[in-house]
Amino acid sequence: MQEQDLESYALLKGVDETVDLSYVLKKIGLTYLINERQFYVENYPNLVIEKAHIDDLMEYMIKWETV
Repeated sequence: MQEQDLESYALLKGVDETVDLSYVLKKIGLTYLINERQFYVENYPNLVIEKAHIDDLMEYMIKWETV
């Protein structure tokens, strides 16, 4: 995976029922792994959006439930 590919992945926190979860890949508790960071940055300015690191991707892809 190249670095520019990682730019689109992020961890969402503070999600409520009004948030479009179309780009969610995995979920753990109240945190979501997404693959369209820019969509959420532009459309949901109140969400906590953390940059995902390769370690996050590996952990979420291996361990946690698919949404």
